[in-house]
Amino acid sequence: MPFKSASVPRPGWIRSIREALGLSLSRVANRAGIPRQNLLQFQISEERGQIKLANLRRIAEAMDCKLVYAIIPKQTAIVDLATRCAEARRPSRNRRSGGST
Repeated sequence: MPFKSASVPRPGWIRSIREALGLSLSRVANRAGIPRQNLLQFQISEERGQIKLANLRRIAEAMDCKLVYAIIPKQTAIVDLATRCAEARRPSRNRRSGGST
């Protein structure tokens, strides 16, 4: 039977970082001021891609980490994208002079 990666559960960042730091669910939950069961639910929500950023930030802080949120273009380097946007906003000579070429 072929291996299906979609069927293999992947831990999220909360669980991975918590375990790498050697922190228990109870310890992180205590630091965050929430019940252990809530932290477990946050871990599950994150693994499903359904966690709120505010909750993810709260848990990161409880683990003495910071949350870094990013949207990165798949196909284009961010510098190229920024250059294209700047060029699109730059007024053309025709619009500035009011005449045509």
